[in-house]
Amino acid sequence: MEAAAHLPASPKQRLEALASLRAQLQGVEASVELLECLAAQLPSLPDPSLFADVGSAPAAPGDAAQAAAWSAAAAAHLQLLAELVARLDAVALGMEALAASGSSQAGSEAPGSLRIEELDAAATTSRLPATLVLAAALFGSSDPQLQPLRPWAAEPAAAAAQQLLVALAGKLAAVLEQRRREVQPSAQPGVLLQEVSTTLSTTSKAASGPQPQPEAVQQLLALALPPAVQQLRPVVAAKVEHAKHKTARLEPYTGPGDFERCVAAGQLAWLLRQLSGLQLSAAGTAVLPLLLMASEDPFPPVQACALWSLQHIAAAGQAGDLKPHARLVLPAVKRALEGASDAAFPAAAAAAIEVVGRLEGPNPYAQAYHDVMSVLLGEGELGGHKPERAAAWLAAAPPLFPRLGLQLASHFSRLMPLLLGWCRAPQQHVRLAALRALLEAIRLTWPRIPVHAAVLWRVLRSVHSEETGCSRVGSSEADGPAAVAAVALDCALALWFAGGTVFQSELMTAKGSAADELLQAVMQRLEECAEREQEAAGAAQQAQQPLIQVL
Repeated sequence: MEAAAHLPASPKQRLEALASLRAQLQGVEASVELLECLAAQLPSLPDPSLFADVGSAPAAPGDAAQAAAWSAAAAAHLQLLAELVARLDAVALGMEALAASGSSQAGSEAPGSLRIEELDAAATTSRLPATLVLAAALFGSSDPQLQPLRPWAAEPAAAAAQQLLVALAGKLAAVLEQRRREVQPSAQPGVLLQEVSTTLSTTSKAASGPQPQPEAVQQLLALALPPAVQQLRPVVAAKVEHAKHKTARLEPYTGPGDFERCVAAGQLAWLLRQLSGLQLSAAGTAVLPLLLMASEDPFPPVQACALWSLQHIAAAGQAGDLKPHARLVLPAVKRALEGASDAAFPAAAAAAIEVVGRLEGPNPYAQAYHDVMSVLLGEGELGGHKPERAAAWLAAAPPLFPRLGLQLASHFSRLMPLLLGWCRAPQQHVRLAALRALLEAIRLTWPRIPVHAAVLWRVLRSVHSEETGCSRVGSSEADGPAAVAAVALDCALALWFAGGTVFQSELMTAKGSAADELLQAVMQRLEECAEREQEAAGAAQQAQQPLIQVL
């Protein structure tokens, strides 16, 4: 139809044209050509004037009304695509080619070894599903980690993108079910085919954890990922490949801009972070080289997208996914963490911790853990005077503490000055995060705490006194003075037990102990705990009395 061939660029006019086109299509037979025409006109790049700052980094839109109109037009476009997909035949959509890719290695590999082969460039029938999946990936609802890097992925466009994915997944499920019925009993179906058939036929199967997407949608994304990566790779890897070329200094870079590369890296990260289990294992192995290249991109948001992808592969993938690639992945995440910018630091720290944890397992003596901790401490020492960087460090580093366990004490000479300094920071949210990290460190390393107990107590007493005085004025904020004082008291209580009897005696007999508000609060907390234990013991004793009388 002529109306579908030329949609206006203005969001308002596009929305009106899409509404008119939807009305015209009622009762008209849908065609693949119409679907391809509409898919080609869907914006492949968000409007930089709305969603990018002066440095081309993704940013929340300054004009909320214009951004809402743009999102509404994108949602209407995606909904129309979903309706056309639902009306078309699965074979015409290219789902047969996707299903065939999932079982191409069934005859040569054991059921336990899962691999997705990259689709042949000549297989054009599978490009349409990949194009539609990429369109959904551009607008799909993001998790808290990716949301700052994808501010355009918001409602109502995110809901429409999910509607498109569900429509595509339904078509793929029908093809897979038909292929399953055609397979002879003696033949071995593909592993991906076998898995999706099982999950689709047993909808009540219990999952080991919350799934990012339904199994049918995950199957679609896993099968569409190889051709999608073929489309994204020239954009995502353009800057890194140019920099590695021997003539890079002589020839200026003329490839995709920073914002365009960030959008493509965000699509790739979104696709991977929707997968889990076997699908993620296969997809992660296929895209790992591209992710390692993107982690070296000079633009921090592109780095962050690649690092969040690596973090998800390590955290949600299979145990042995990264081990064959440890020689490449481990140095890559360490390099990304060293000197990481503010935009990339949270992703770099999370990726380094998860990758090392997956490779080394529960071994606190592993050198890789201590190497990552040393890099984190160096970053804290360099940027700890900045409140935003201190808060980011305190959010990113503590997940490494439990992996080190008691061996965390070997880093106290650098860790404790940072934490104690941040406990006295002017910003209360930094104080609160520092006290929580200190509490975790005390709990994990309590046998080594007595030698540090006196210094820790002095700092905690000062913080508790200041925050208690402020809380009396009145504050109901979650990170206000009352919350900071409560966590300082928790630290003091943990320090009381970890310090041992010698430290407790010194506190009780020290000059001015009667005026020590923190010590009095600890004593009151201990008395309350003792009273609760007595009440619980009394209740248990009373419950046993009838049984004793019967006996």
